Amino acid sequence: MDPREELNMLRRLAALEAKAAASKSEPAINPADVPGELRLPGMSRGIEMPVVLTRTLAGMGKAFADTTRGIGQYIPTVTQDARIGRLVSRDDVSESRRLDQPLMDTTSGLLGNVAGNVALAAAVPTGTTVRGAAAAGALLGAAQPSTNTSETLSNIIGGGVMGGGAQGLFNLAGRTIRPVRSQLSGEPARLAQVLKDEGVPISIGAQTGSRPVQTLESVLADLPMTAGREAASRAATQQAFNAAALRRAGETADNAAPDVMRGAYDRLGREFQQLSQDRTVTLGDDLLDRAVRVDATQAPLRGMLDTSEIDKLVNGVLDQVAKGQISGQTAQTIRSELTKAKRTADAAGNSRLGDALKNLRDGFDDSIYNGLSDAEKQAWDVAKRQYSNLKIIDKSMQRSGNAAASGDIAPAALVQAVRSAAPQVFARGGADLRDLAQAGQLFVRDQIPNSGTAQRTMMQNLVTGGGVGGLGYIMTGDPTTALMAGAGSVGGPMAAQAFLRSAAGQRYLREGLVQSTAARQAMVNALRKATVTGAIAGPQIAGARDD
Repeated sequence: MDPREELNMLRRLAALEAKAAASKSEPAINPADVPGELRLPGMSRGIEMPVVLTRTLAGMGKAFADTTRGIGQYIPTVTQDARIGRLVSRDDVSESRRLDQPLMDTTSGLLGNVAGNVALAAAVPTGTTVRGAAAAGALLGAAQPSTNTSETLSNIIGGGVMGGGAQGLFNLAGRTIRPVRSQLSGEPARLAQVLKDEGVPISIGAQTGSRPVQTLESVLADLPMTAGREAASRAATQQAFNAAALRRAGETADNAAPDVMRGAYDRLGREFQQLSQDRTVTLGDDLLDRAVRVDATQAPLRGMLDTSEIDKLVNGVLDQVAKGQISGQTAQTIRSELTKAKRTADAAGNSRLGDALKNLRDGFDDSIYNGLSDAEKQAWDVAKRQYSNLKIIDKSMQRSGNAAASGDIAPAALVQAVRSAAPQVFARGGADLRDLAQAGQLFVRDQIPNSGTAQRTMMQNLVTGGGVGGLGYIMTGDPTTALMAGAGSVGGPMAAQAFLRSAAGQRYLREGLVQSTAARQAMVNALRKATVTGAIAGPQIAGARDD
């Protein structure tokens, strides 16, 4: 035998003898067999304690010791035979498990070990993502001691799967605390407030901007047992929107039917007439300037186009200006005739004549306005603004299609009418009806396509049970069973609708279980940490108990 081999053999023999001697002189201490006294290596002995506490602390200590051993298995060292090994060998792990098994067979020892493993898992940062929680679980799994490669891989994979899976499940379950996150911010949130201030009720889907909730509401509007209530709710919203628009024209009505519109025009005409009659109107330089400008725009066209109608108008206005003053009644009559003539010209497509008539009519308006008192001027301004809004509503009704038949103002048509009446003012947000029209476009009109989209079909199957009644009949052949199984196709939509319409349900969807943002976030964080921590610690706890 080679001298070097002989030396190594002697070293191994000496090591075995030393280990055997140590085991005889220092018997392993089993806390489970030493009731009432704490006897752990490295700590003072003879401390009297309740046996339950002793075993619990020993179980906790085992959790930390196991993790230390697991980490030690990755630390290289030089063995007595001059080979590269690990600070903690797999044989060491097997021996520690054998010695600790009596402790783990006790309830208090096991509970202590559970607490220790949970504490270790809680110390590992998991983040808030599935990937982060899976990485944390895999890391703690890798730090657990093992007796073979298969067990090491099992610890790593098990910890990762449990950590990531728990985080994923929590992300789903955590939505119960705040099921819907409001999508409204900035301009949409401001426009939603416009409708609220006007008393226009909007659905919970519109209030939150949640696409799934809006899809559910749209589906309920098509199902037999819920369509009626949805239709009534939408009709109430539309009528409130109609009323809000008409209030800007000075009318109190919830529809813009022809009789309502005629009544509004008649009322405003009487107000203008009342403000202008029984007074003398001075026709000054303002009206003269308007007449001159109208004449100047026609001058290049003379000889090429027939401008006789406009020339006659200008000459008639100049004759009135030459008089200096006319009665308020005469001024109002001229103004009314100019308005009627403008409508006729517009209807005939004669925009040049229409513009000229408008310009001259506005000149008479200015002349009448300048002769009013401050209070009368304020009343005139209100009537003029209402008249302008009434014309916009009138134009929108011409574009509202089927909605106009029931006197409903279509939000999209109102947006177009406001934009065409004052494009630049509309863009800057200054038009009187602009905000209301935009808000109606966003929240009064149904935003969900009424077609067989995948989302719509899935939501319909979800609330109705997806044909479970037919499936029940196919499986059992019993009509009664099929009827009971299909009850959800009726009860499900009705229950969903009742929830969406209830004050408690809407408050829950808007604000969640906890209204305070800080308290809600603290609850979410605590539940997330507890869920993921328990999942990560689970494999280690189970492994310790099964050893």
